[in-house]
Amino acid sequence: MKFIFRILAAFIATLLLAYGIAFYINNRGTAPVSDAKLKQSYERSVVWLVSHRESILREGNPILWWMLGESARINGDVRVQQLVAEYRRNFDRSDPYSVWQAFFNPQKFRNGRFSESEYISLVEYQQYFLYALTCSDQLAKEPLIAAQNDPEFCWSGARTIRPACVTHQLMGYRMAQRNQCAVDNLDASIATLQKTIEKQLRYDPRVVDVYLQRALMLVDSGARDRLAPRWLERILDAQRQDGSWSDMQPLVPISGGRYFGFGGRGVTITTPASNFHTTAQGILLTTLLLHPPK
Repeated sequence: MKFIFRILAAFIATLLLAYGIAFYINNRGTAPVSDAKLKQSYERSVVWLVSHRESILREGNPILWWMLGESARINGDVRVQQLVAEYRRNFDRSDPYSVWQAFFNPQKFRNGRFSESEYISLVEYQQYFLYALTCSDQLAKEPLIAAQNDPEFCWSGARTIRPACVTHQLMGYRMAQRNQCAVDNLDASIATLQKTIEKQLRYDPRVVDVYLQRALMLVDSGARDRLAPRWLERILDAQRQDGSWSDMQPLVPISGGRYFGFGGRGVTITTPASNFHTTAQGILLTTLLLHPPK
């Protein structure tokens, strides 16, 4: 028993040491990232978008295209505007009656009514997105949607282990804020989630998709001052040579291009690959940082 205890104690000590090193690497002091570096990062990511035009146009996640559209609206980048326009033409042809057309035409869906089949199968945060895009009185009365007005929503049940629960909730709040939905104490709820996300960035050192998403949502929601220079530096350092971002953090090479590293839900062994989901968020993040609201 003593031997087993020693082995267990050594294992725990090793884990604590590894976390301590990772925590330090994540939070050590550093100089603010320059605009020149942000511009370089943005340009490289847009070059990746344009060079992978055909493959990314097959990516059907409307919120990512809305993010790219926001980036192009803010900075006027014609290259991104053209890509978004092409995606929207394709989306209009392939799925003109999708509820997610509300991302691009919110006024058309304002206070809309929906059949249960249009939203009941959506995951929790997607149901809230639909409400926040439309301010639908009908959807506001749905118990699962109403429950998400509580900033403590992510701290019950299985939601506590979903890394992106809080960022998705804040995305929904920002949609509700932009569209002026009647949500009680919305500004206070946004402030609560900003504090939570700041803690997540501090204590979860994995530079994976959700790390970048956390940084994006702090900046998008007006809490740029909460984004430590080191966290932004790590995001830019994680940008791949081709200008994209991966959804995993490679740590130790294994073989055949595979790495042991961090994924969205823990450790993984896989080949790092360019990821549209992460890259679209990186583009909007760098855009917002380069063009802060006046």
